[in-house]
Amino acid sequence: MTRTAQPHDDTIDILAAGLAATAAHAMDQAGVALTLTNTSALTNALRKAIENVGHERERAVRQDRIERRAAWVCDQGLLCAVETARQLGLNPQELETARELAIIAPVDVPLELHATSDHFTAESWRYYPPTISLTEAERTHIAHGTLLTRTQAAERLGVPVATFDRLRAAHGLAAVDGTRERGGSQMCRYRTDAVDGIRAAASPDEMRGRSAAS
Repeated sequence: MTRTAQPHDDTIDILAAGLAATAAHAMDQAGVALTLTNTSALTNALRKAIENVGHERERAVRQDRIERRAAWVCDQGLLCAVETARQLGLNPQELETARELAIIAPVDVPLELHATSDHFTAESWRYYPPTISLTEAERTHIAHGTLLTRTQAAERLGVPVATFDRLRAAHGLAAVDGTRERGGSQMCRYRTDAVDGIRAAASPDEMRGRSAAS
């Protein structure tokens, strides 16, 4: 069981005294005089060395947890986010919407397999059961809750942004929310199901960028 040292901790004082005696002896053996300059240099080097040891220990623990977690995931037959999205026929944004709406939920990773510190945020992976599935009602809910930018909407329809703008105007697609950017311009977003509705309503000529009247 480890603990965090407190100010004026007797244990730390005892450790420091022992280390000082060992360091002084080692300096004598190496022919390094016990001067203020040498002591200061040794103190700085020792601090860096201790930090390196701590980092190496944390790295070893982290690597061990990664390996044990990978084995656990394999044993459980779990799917990562990319695999889950592929199985469900969703893109990453839709998968995140499904999670935020609590339509799907990742499994609980055992505490002993969690990241060793908040610094390693890349370790906060999510895994899902292989039996995960969606009903048509849930898919509709996800599509309604996933918001797309103009560029994303155009990509979903497979058309240039300018064509999407014409389709949007022709079919009365309104933005459902907007956020202010640094420059003060507004980023409009559109519901995925409404964007898909344009595909169903628009004529082939409109989808090719021609006006309905032409």
